[in-house]
Amino acid sequence: QVLLNLFRAGFGSWTIVDKDRFFPHNQARHGLPGFLVGLPKAKGMEVIGNMLFGEADRVVGVVADALATPSATSKLAVAYGATKAVVDMSASFPVARALAVDPLTAARRISLFLNPTATHLVLLAEDEGRSHRLDDLEMQLYRSIARGGPLGGHLRLPRSGEQFARGCRDVSFVI
Repeated sequence: QVLLNLFRAGFGSWTIVDKDRFFPHNQARHGLPGFLVGLPKAKGMEVIGNMLFGEADRVVGVVADALATPSATSKLAVAYGATKAVVDMSASFPVARALAVDPLTAARRISLFLNPTATHLVLLAEDEGRSHRLDDLEMQLYRSIARGGPLGGHLRLPRSGEQFARGCRDVSFVI
C-alpha cells in the first residue's frame, strides 16, 4: 500500500526486492490486484508501478531473497550500488538487522512497520551520513517502550487471531 501511494504521487524510482509469490490469500492485505495472483510480488509491483508512472523501468522488480549475498554483478548488487536509500517494509527482524550492517551500499536505511495491534506505524530512518544506524534506532525504540510513557503499550499483542492457512502470516488480526 505504501509503495502504491508513492507511485501514485509520482515519487521516486524503485527497485523492489521480494522472493515471494502473490497468492490468493495475500489479496486481503496486499495492494496488488487479483489478476496478478501467481506472479512474484516484486514483478507484480513492477507491472503496476510502471503502469501508474506511465514509464518503463521506473520500477524494477527483482525476485531475490534480501538475505542472500548477491554476486557483484547481480541485479540486486547493481540496485544496491545505485540507490540513495534502502527501505525495508518486510516486517522481518533478520532482514532489518542484515540491512543495518550490509556493506553493499553506503545508502541510508529506512524501516517501516506496524506494531502488533496495528495502532502505530513506525518509521525508523537513518540520517544521510549513517551516523545513527538502523539497529541503533531500533534499540532506542525498545528503550523508549521499556520506559513506559506514550509508547508503553506499543508492543501489546492483539486479543485474538484467526488462523487461515499454514504459511506466511498464518494468523491474521483485525486491523
